[in-house]
Amino acid sequence: TDQRQALHFRQLFSALDRAGFDWADRNEHIPYGLVKIVDGGRILPMSTRSGKMIRLEELLDRLVAAVRTIVEEEAVKRAELSPPEIERVSEAVGVGAVLFWTQARGRRNDLLFDWDRATDTRGATGPYLQYAHARLCGILRKHGGPVPSARGVSPLESPEELAIARRLAEFPSVLHKAAELYEPSMLAEFLLDLSSSFSTFYNKHRVLKQEDSVTSARLRLVDAIRLVLARGLTILGMTAPERM
Repeated sequence: TDQRQALHFRQLFSALDRAGFDWADRNEHIPYGLVKIVDGGRILPMSTRSGKMIRLEELLDRLVAAVRTIVEEEAVKRAELSPPEIERVSEAVGVGAVLFWTQARGRRNDLLFDWDRATDTRGATGPYLQYAHARLCGILRKHGGPVPSARGVSPLESPEELAIARRLAEFPSVLHKAAELYEPSMLAEFLLDLSSSFSTFYNKHRVLKQEDSVTSARLRLVDAIRLVLARGLTILGMTAPERM
């Protein structure tokens, strides 16, 4: 709950301890900052006591509708998504935008939710991560077969490839630290950095139609990024679409 209620919970936990409950020392208050929403040029602080609030259902419906418009326009251009797929992607991205925005910043910081920025696929947002996952899946689809198994010494040696490998190796420790501190923003930041590293790599290097050993190694790298990104999104409660 709101960090302004911290004193209340300290007093509650102390009372439980004095009352002799043996589980009193296992209680913990997980505080977060004040939530505000930018709506029509106004900044609205969310407060149930004063009645100044937007219901979560309304927030999700509005975002899903906004994303659906964008997805439909892109689907017409590329003729890739069927109507059922458009609906699934719109739901996943619209809901994911809220889930990521509320977890991507330190939980003690005040949260300003911006409708437009939250659904931007080019910023530090949930849709950006979901789009990165869809791009990774697209590379594997173009390959058209199973990901090659590792053989011999990997030819991955560019700075971009090594940076991704080092980042992937940090995933378990990031998860452990985020869980220990009840801080999902650490995972969110890791996923953003991983996706950015992938974009840097993909802008400089081709994956397919290279020497067999290079293509095989880069396909394994792409699949590893996809797997970690999908798992990270799932832990944050989000869906990882294969097409967008």
